[in-house]
Order: sequence, then C-alpha cells, then structure tokens
Amino acid sequence: EASHDNPLLSPSTLPYGYPHFDLIKAEHYLPAIEHLMAKQLKVVEEIVSSSAEPTVENSLVALERSWVDLELAFKAFQLVNMAARTESTSALAASIGAKFAMQQDKIKFHPKLFERIQVLYKKR
Repeated sequence: EASHDNPLLSPSTLPYGYPHFDLIKAEHYLPAIEHLMAKQLKVVEEIVSSSAEPTVENSLVALERSWVDLELAFKAFQLVNMAARTESTSALAASIGAKFAMQQDKIKFHPKLFERIQVLYKKR
C-alpha cells in the first residue's frame, strides 16, 4: 500500500477527517478508490467467511465500517469534480462511478452476506 504517496490513503489530521485537498492530485483518485474497493471486498469476505454466529456487530456494523474510507475518497472526488470540472475529471467520474456501482452490486447481491443478514432479520 502506497499510502504515504497518496493523501487519500493516509489518515487525515484535519477536523472530521476531511481530506487534505491541497495535497490531492487528479492521479490520486483512481488508485485510491481502487485500493479502497479491494480493501472493502476483503472485509466483506472476512464477514461472510466468519464461522461466528451472525450478530449486528460482526455483520451489519462491520459492513457499514467497511464503507467509511471508500466513501470519503469517493466524496472527495465528487466534490472536486463538481467544483472544478474538467474534461479529464468528467471522464474519470464516469470510470469511478461505474466502478463504484459495480462495487455496491457485488456487496448488495453477495449471497453469503445475504444469508448472514437474513439470519439477523429472522431473529428480530
């Protein structure tokens, strides 16, 4: 992980974890988002491969936490793209948007994750 080279992959020292927009370059977005997507899918695989009985904490909360870093990087890009759109950021937005949608679908339609959530639903 090249987090020291990419401000989107380094913990922020700013209030509320805001990214250091002054350090982010256009070439940081796609590698960061792809890295964070892979990291999130690993977390999802850990959740679904757990032999522990599904709980809200080890299933739903863990899933929600898996989105935090990715969502921050994605929103940082969206803000920059809305505020200072260029041809290159528009093209990047299409690519990132498609990747993000595919990521969401992989998770929402993951059969083992659905099974864990269904167990929780039946316990309610």
